[in-house]
Amino acid sequence: MPTTTAANANVTVHDIPKASQNALQIPEILETIIIWSLHLHYVYDDRCRRVNQLRRVAKVWQSTIDHNRTLRSFAFRDPLNTSSSSPLEITTPTTPSRFHLATFCRPYCTALEYELAAVTEIAYSRKKLIGKSEFQKVLYSITTTHGPLIKSFRKKHKVPRCLASNIFITGPTVESIYLRFSGSADTVWFESLGKTAKPTDYLSNLFNNFEYDYHIESSVGVTGNDLIDGIGKAINSFYTLAVSSKGSFLIQKIEIWIGNPALLKERPQSVPGWQIRTLWDSKPWKIREQPWYRAISSAKEATKAAIKDCLWCIISLLGDLYYVVRVLFWWFITLPYVVVKKFYRWVKETWGNRNRNRNRTAGREIPLQATEISLV
Repeated sequence: MPTTTAANANVTVHDIPKASQNALQIPEILETIIIWSLHLHYVYDDRCRRVNQLRRVAKVWQSTIDHNRTLRSFAFRDPLNTSSSSPLEITTPTTPSRFHLATFCRPYCTALEYELAAVTEIAYSRKKLIGKSEFQKVLYSITTTHGPLIKSFRKKHKVPRCLASNIFITGPTVESIYLRFSGSADTVWFESLGKTAKPTDYLSNLFNNFEYDYHIESSVGVTGNDLIDGIGKAINSFYTLAVSSKGSFLIQKIEIWIGNPALLKERPQSVPGWQIRTLWDSKPWKIREQPWYRAISSAKEATKAAIKDCLWCIISLLGDLYYVVRVLFWWFITLPYVVVKKFYRWVKETWGNRNRNRNRTAGREIPLQATEISLV
């Protein structure tokens, strides 16, 4: 009997983890647990990052997430024109509602904005203007998972790590977006850009300021790789035109649009669902405008204020101590010294007067004695 009980106990103990592992291998149970935990413990921005982390746990988890429409939408991996059963099966054409409801993947765009800020920091650290090499280094490091430039930048500024660039940048997914490059340029460079621009691009000029809307499209949906590749191609074409046409330009801002910029300029009220977001700004230390840097700055200011208060407290204490020492010095050193000095002068003057009086009296008595002796 004891042997049987021990054997049964051993079987029960060893079968418990196997049962839980087998339950997580069933896609229906696994997707229910993941969806429930995401709704319960995570907000909108955290769900995207968390689901993409769970895809790397095992192949079963990846397959479960990729075949569930809700989890794919949380991970921003829901391709355009797909059914809920298969992530690769093309069905009906795009409906306008997807464009109207599309929003940017905020975790990816925020992390990309942080990392593109390295372009400005590299240029200003070298005390030179922003050029082609700075953009190429940063964009290459973003596409490379273990790029040393971005890794050191993240470590220095404690910025969040960017998500994988193979996710879609909008949800629901859209097939086209626009990158807007704003800045200043001369007439020669602007005319050369107008000749080489694509038919789907839009170009406008006001005095020496230009706006160039670079069109990016994909039949499945625009991903982060398409976005980074589009930025790199546009930047490369800008600097190539500057060399060939001998013109000059300066990029000041890069923005991302959902919608048609030409329609937005003509009838912004009649185009629903448009979105715009700034990805990069050439202002020095643009990173200081970010919320995480503001928190660090406020902490630094609070620390400086606390140190300043401590210094003022120490100075006031030293002042009080100086006053106390001065009072004690007066009562125990200066005052006795003055009293002794005055007493010494009084004694000296008193004894001096007495001696002078005695000398005068002695001088009067000597002549009288001399007269008396002579008379005798």
